[in-house]
Amino acid sequence: MIKTNFIVKKQFLYSILTILVCLLTEAASAGQYYKPISNRLGVWTDLGADCWLTKDSELKNSIGGGLGLGFGYEMQKGSFLLDVGVGANVLYNPVKMEDHISVLYGQDDLDPLYGGGAGEKLDYYYCQSLRQDKYLSMNIQIPVMLGFTKDRFFMLFGAKFGYLINLRAFCDANIDTKGYNQVIGIMENMPMYQFYEGRTKSETLRCALKPDVAVSVELGGYVGEMIKGTGYNRFRSKRHMRVSVFADYGLTQINQQSLAEPMTMPERYVTPAVYDMVDAASFKDVISSNVAGKLNNLFVGVKFTCMFDLPEPRECVLCKSDLKFVPRLKQTGKMKRDSKSEEKSSNKRR
Repeated sequence: MIKTNFIVKKQFLYSILTILVCLLTEAASAGQYYKPISNRLGVWTDLGADCWLTKDSELKNSIGGGLGLGFGYEMQKGSFLLDVGVGANVLYNPVKMEDHISVLYGQDDLDPLYGGGAGEKLDYYYCQSLRQDKYLSMNIQIPVMLGFTKDRFFMLFGAKFGYLINLRAFCDANIDTKGYNQVIGIMENMPMYQFYEGRTKSETLRCALKPDVAVSVELGGYVGEMIKGTGYNRFRSKRHMRVSVFADYGLTQINQQSLAEPMTMPERYVTPAVYDMVDAASFKDVISSNVAGKLNNLFVGVKFTCMFDLPEPRECVLCKSDLKFVPRLKQTGKMKRDSKSEEKSSNKRR
């Protein structure tokens, strides 16, 4: 399975590179709208679906959402584009865990009805069901993109370097507790022994996330009026708006795994008079626990960008002319001298 996934990812990247090379070659040889070497600053906003893809874990793939804002710099030379900038996306990812059991082994079997122990041992079980951790995070990204534009169409391909910051992790689960004694067997639904059914537990946590390196592709088009022409006296808008779709696939693992259980249990089994066994337990966020495998981030959505041309130096239309520039006064004096010479020549011929 792992080998198959690796081959699929490799083929996907090769396909994207092949399409990009073909389109760049076509754009380089095709006629273009007037696009001088220009520098631009702009802002963008995006909205889309954010997915945490899991592998080798007890977690299910998470599909959430995200929205972002950023600003950047763009250089256009002919058909080719270079884009860099900085942006931030706020992401929401609900992560579901399969039913999980944590066990506190070898505890004294206490009998709260008689106030003493029977000298026997039991195992205390925490059975988690419907466990879902909802993560609210911020991804700060620095995109470095190369591409081209042809008429209204443009394409960008490159990398985005991100730093993921977890803002909150909201953990919820249903908890059933049971006991197992070698003589009696399974003991359940006995609150006086702290064997509960249908307890709910919620907790708010913070977790650590790793930096992310994503390969990104963006396709879209310009909106609004576009002017053809090569003259300097042609009006051209200094604002460029475009709408696009994009996909960012993270190449690196974003979660920090550990050997910790998704629930941290009390040190020993006690009676309800000491403390509540469910309330005394605490959650470990699931993507940082031993049930999580490798997590990769995938963000797919739509993007609106508005770019503004930076001032360009004015060019002299005569500087590259083959005719030598002669001041007007000198031209007038030369014309008078030439007319006198022609008059003298005419008199001599007479």
